[in-house]
Amino acid sequence: MNPSIHQSPILFFDGHCHLCSNSVKLIRRIDKNKKITLLPLQSTEAQYFTTEYNFATNLDTVLIFHRGQLYQKSEAVLEVFRIIGGGWWLLRCFRIIPLRWRDAIYDYIAQNRYRWFGRKDSCDL
Repeated sequence: MNPSIHQSPILFFDGHCHLCSNSVKLIRRIDKNKKITLLPLQSTEAQYFTTEYNFATNLDTVLIFHRGQLYQKSEAVLEVFRIIGGGWWLLRCFRIIPLRWRDAIYDYIAQNRYRWFGRKDSCDL
């Protein structure tokens, strides 16, 4: 799989996290045209992709690879809304918040997500 020619955006997420899995379920529901490929970071395909192309596989962040660029944390979330389109792109207004602040909030939630939302043994996908 060559990421430079991969047409579909790929969203990498923690498949053991309830918050992440529920977020992915929402994305699946609102992404009517199936624009985004969803891969749990624990999957063999995601591990191959991230190893082959030297992406960091920190489970405390969501990653999206799109058009040769890797987005992470709050930028990845906002990129998902841009890709899905419809009224969801309006959520990109959060870009007015400085990246450092957005990512600090993201990191705080990521560090506490298992405690607040729980952890699963396997991914629903």
